[in-house]
Amino acid sequence: MRDNVNRVLERESKLAEIDSRADELQVQSRQFEAVSNRIRRKYFWQNMKMWAILAMVVVALIVVIVVWVVSNKQ
Repeated sequence: MRDNVNRVLERESKLAEIDSRADELQVQSRQFEAVSNRIRRKYFWQNMKMWAILAMVVVALIVVIVVWVVSNKQ
């Protein structure tokens, strides 16, 4: 009987420890999600800036080529 009581007490303490660890993991997962979302947005906008710069360069090259072709025809 005493052995069973000791086992129940040990089990209860282990369950409390597991519950505590689960709560801690939940907090850490929320922090990870927040940080990962912030990083994802940062690199999304960095990527958009690069695409915008590339588009401007392409447009500038097209304008230069068109001006050059038109000026050579005259």
